[in-house]
Amino acid sequence: MVTVVDRVRGSGLRALVTGRCRLGARSPEQSRRARGTKTRSPARTARLWGAGTAIGFGFGAAPANAADRTTATAAQASVGTLPLLAAMGIGIAVAVIAVIAFLQMTTKAKNAQDEAEEAFDEAEGDPVRSGPEPLGAKANAANPRNTLPEYTVPLPPVPDRPEAALPAEKGCPSLWGLEGEFAGSGFKVSDRWLTLGRDAAQCGLLFPYDASEVSRKHCSLKYEEERGLFLLEDHHSSNGTFLSGGERLEPGLIYELQPGSRFALSGSKHWFEVQL
Repeated sequence: MVTVVDRVRGSGLRALVTGRCRLGARSPEQSRRARGTKTRSPARTARLWGAGTAIGFGFGAAPANAADRTTATAAQASVGTLPLLAAMGIGIAVAVIAVIAFLQMTTKAKNAQDEAEEAFDEAEGDPVRSGPEPLGAKANAANPRNTLPEYTVPLPPVPDRPEAALPAEKGCPSLWGLEGEFAGSGFKVSDRWLTLGRDAAQCGLLFPYDASEVSRKHCSLKYEEERGLFLLEDHHSSNGTFLSGGERLEPGLIYELQPGSRFALSGSKHWFEVQL
C-alpha cells in the first residue's frame, strides 16, 4: 500500500489511500522528498496538537467566565439591597421611638391631671386660707364648693287683663255715649281703670279696629268714691282727648271730672258724659 501525506488543512492530516502498486525505482528527488516528508511529519503533528489543545482550553474557559459573571452580578445585587435594608431598619426604629415617646407623654399628662385634681380636692376640704379673707368668704364657708346658692328668680307680675265694660246700672257711676261709636250706650264705671281704645289686650271699652282716629290705647276713666269724682287720663293718643270747653288733656296727667262732665275722643267725633 502506498500512503501519500498531503499538506495540513483544517484540523488534521488527510491520508489518501490509493491501493496497492508495485514499488519501482525511485529517483533521487523522490527519495529526498520522501525523507523530508517523514522528517517534517512529527513537527507538524506537534503543532496541530498544540492548536487543538489551545482550542480545547478556550472552549473550556467559556463556562468558567460565565459562572464568574453570574457570581459578580449576584454580588452587585446583594450590595445594592444593603442601603434599602438599612433605610427600612432606621424607619422602624424611628417609629418605635415615636410610639414610646407618645406613651410617656400621655402617662405624664394623666399623672399631672390626677395630681391637680387631688390638690383641688384637698384645697376644697380645707376651709382655712392664709392671707386676707377674700371677698365672699362667708358665702364660701356656708357653701364649701363655691357654688351659687339656689334661689328663685322672681318673675315680673302678669298684668291684669283690662276690666271689660259692663252695662250701666241705675244709681251707679256710669259712662254714657252721646255721639259717635257708642251713642246711646251706657257702661259701668268702678274704682278700677276703664280703658278706651282699639287694642283688645289693653282696653275694656273696645272700638272697631278700623276706627283709625282712635289710638290703640287712647284714655282711661275710673271713679273715686271717697270724693265722688271721676278721674280721666290720656295715654299719649295721636288725636288727643278733649274736655267740653275744648281743652286738650296733657298725656300722663290725671284730670278730675264732676258728675255731668263731658269729654270727647279725637276732636268732637266721639262724645261721652259721666253720670251718677
